[in-house]
Amino acid sequence: MSRVPLTTRFLQHPPYYHLYTRAMITPSPAARRRLDAAFRSFCSEIRLRSYLARSLHFRAVQMDRSRRKQSTSILPVHLPSPDAEPIWEDGTSLSGAIADETLYQAYRTLSIREQSVLEAVFLHQLPARETAARLGMQPPSVSRVKRRALASLRQRIVDLR
Repeated sequence: MSRVPLTTRFLQHPPYYHLYTRAMITPSPAARRRLDAAFRSFCSEIRLRSYLARSLHFRAVQMDRSRRKQSTSILPVHLPSPDAEPIWEDGTSLSGAIADETLYQAYRTLSIREQSVLEAVFLHQLPARETAARLGMQPPSVSRVKRRALASLRQRIVDLR
């Protein structure tokens, strides 16, 4: 908004200036009330405009952040259906690299998210930070998912043998 004092901006409008001059030349309670009502209305309009401008600015910044976040979180994993295995851009899959049948069966019981994290960490040898960025997660979540997936694999292998 402008740095011009509010009263100056008020008086720059001809109808308001006319009310002001009438109230100063022939002072009366009615003229003073009209001037006061006009000034209150003007101030309310300024406050509303200021509020709308701040709200629009805030919402635009939020939308821009959201858009940037969505465009930078590139998911290299394509998940065609919930029960399909993750396929990386280069076509590699950890399930294709598993030779042991028991380990393969245990691996297939993991969730898509767990499989994706294990593939990123072990097959593609990505650090937690890069894995998190590619999968749209936080680095601590990658470590947590990896730890739980490995524990699940260990337990399922024991159960299957």
